Amino acid sequence: ADEGKLVQVATQVYEYLARIEDHTGAARQAILIVEHAYYKHDSVAQPVHEAQAITDAYGDRSLLHPACWAGASVSEDNNDAQKVHPAAALGSPSESVVASVFDAHQVMDDLCSYVYKFGNDDGKVRAMLCHIYHFSLHDKFFKARDLLLMSRLQDTIHNTSIETQILFNRTMAQLGLCAFRAGLIQECHNCLSEICQLSRAKELLAQGLAWRNNRFERNPEREKAERRRLVPYHMHINLELLESCHLTSAMLLEIPHQAKAEFDSGSHVISKSFRRLLDNYSRQVFTGPPENTRDHVLAAALSLREGEWETASNLLLSLPIWDLMPNAAAVKNMLLEKIKEESLRTFMLTYGSHFSSMKQQQLCDLFSLDNNRVHAIISKMMIGDELEASWDQPTASIVLHKVEPTHLQALALQFSDKIAQMVENNERSLGGGFDGFDGRRRGERDSGRGRGRGRGRGRRGGYRYRPQGSRGYRPRGNRSGYRPGNRRY
Repeated sequence: ADEGKLVQVATQVYEYLARIEDHTGAARQAILIVEHAYYKHDSVAQPVHEAQAITDAYGDRSLLHPACWAGASVSEDNNDAQKVHPAAALGSPSESVVASVFDAHQVMDDLCSYVYKFGNDDGKVRAMLCHIYHFSLHDKFFKARDLLLMSRLQDTIHNTSIETQILFNRTMAQLGLCAFRAGLIQECHNCLSEICQLSRAKELLAQGLAWRNNRFERNPEREKAERRRLVPYHMHINLELLESCHLTSAMLLEIPHQAKAEFDSGSHVISKSFRRLLDNYSRQVFTGPPENTRDHVLAAALSLREGEWETASNLLLSLPIWDLMPNAAAVKNMLLEKIKEESLRTFMLTYGSHFSSMKQQQLCDLFSLDNNRVHAIISKMMIGDELEASWDQPTASIVLHKVEPTHLQALALQFSDKIAQMVENNERSLGGGFDGFDGRRRGERDSGRGRGRGRGRGRRGGYRYRPQGSRGYRPRGNRSGYRPGNRRY
């Protein structure tokens, strides 16, 4: 109720300042209104507007008798005290007084456009972030994404104030949730990875204080400043829902990538945090039934790795957190389709080398996908050089070419790469003593002459460290008896 009054007064002040052409003051009032409206969905903003309209018409609800709101009025005879409470003799307050139609999107567009035109730099940045947040909240991902990329805020946000950086983090979190609801898994992971991968989402979103070690001295002034920057509870973003979307998007991207990276040891890691969690979970000696959100996603990832999409979908869709999303049924259907598609890709990347040909209808029955969808997924894998195969149109089958190494060959290749890396690390650790395994010093490789200008000195005349147990070590004591073939300990 107090926020509605504040927004109403700020709107009246904004209209007055705009009318007298005080654009600087009007822009400040506009950004104040925007910051009190950007986080409200239409399902919340419309009832708030109607409640404020009723308050304007009938006064504060707390000052009216409860019988006015109890529906105690009788249309036939409201003056009969035996039938109607005297406080309800004039009838109950009706919402029919709300004549104006409230369009939150139009209000946001008008106010943000005014700030873009007349506001200062910090006000423009905050108005842009609030505008993007509002678009994301109403599932307008592409408008929000285009506005973010056009403003290039991600390149300059580190130069702004801490409050603006918190608003940027909130906007990126809401943009990631919007991408997840739209089925854009890659975009969702890109938006949420920096916020969720370090387990500091509560601090980055200003929804709680950071954990402090007792060994360090606490600064009271700094703690007070952090408490003042905390976001009110009614503006919070559900952290469990945020973690669920991040882990699910990382699972759908990382599991097929791991199956593909088995034959390519030099490939990068999509999500290091998810891979670390998955490795720790798979190393457990005893793994009980999943209890929290993270355990459900990790158990689903292990099932998805084996191609068991039904088990993965049951584990993932059994989470009650999805019911917090608007249109939860559509989100669950989207997740089920994504799990089927990624399970098909993982199956072909993992076990494709063991087949010479496969029927398209067999894949449709195995993963409960239609023919067109299976054809599209397999064709995309062929075009992207993920799968060495070709279509046999007359028989509607996939002919697989024996190009990928087997699982044993892939492990041998990875082992050889690790051995080569270990050899390179050992050569670096020896420093100037060895340049290889031929037993010669660096100076003895080229015509037996060293590269230094003096005894034991490098190119610039500084002393260079040589391990004592290596050939060519020259002690600083009695140098007259030194011979290159002798070793002194």
